[in-house]
Amino acid sequence: QKILEPLSKEKPKKVIILCHGYGGDGNDISLLAINWQRFLPDAIFLCPNGPEICSINPQGFQWFDLETEKEEVIFEKSLVAEKKLTLFLDQVLDNFQLEPNNLGLIGFSQGCMMSIQVGLKNKKEINCVIGYSGKVINQKHLSENINSKPKFFLMHGDNDTIVPPTHLLAVSYTHLTLP
Repeated sequence: QKILEPLSKEKPKKVIILCHGYGGDGNDISLLAINWQRFLPDAIFLCPNGPEICSINPQGFQWFDLETEKEEVIFEKSLVAEKKLTLFLDQVLDNFQLEPNNLGLIGFSQGCMMSIQVGLKNKKEINCVIGYSGKVINQKHLSENINSKPKFFLMHGDNDTIVPPTHLLAVSYTHLTLP
């Protein structure tokens, strides 16, 4: 886990959590935080490692295993990771005595998948989700379990061969069409 304290040196007024991609770690994604700190000097940036050692890169971490091609297995593993990430968010808000509207959740690739799932399903509505190169893991499940609608900003490179950019359309459909 990588932590970047507020540049203001004051008690954090906001918390930004950055979730890395498959095989990465909190240190990797913290590079985004270094650039954002000057715009959010009262925010603490937390860049946790995924809960598991990555099965294909033992120096990195994963939110859930992707070794199988079976979507239902991946989905079930994502639900386990979701519980862990949701618990982490709750602990962070409690530790810093902040309301959920002072929390931003940012994710890249697999971390984006987790951020989308947790951001929409969390009963505590966080401020925003920013996602890079991700997708909805299970659209039916997500659309049936939306509990909040934080602000969303999603982006994707059009030449991504790992997670095709068309997958982000499922997020827009799921997020925008429900009450």
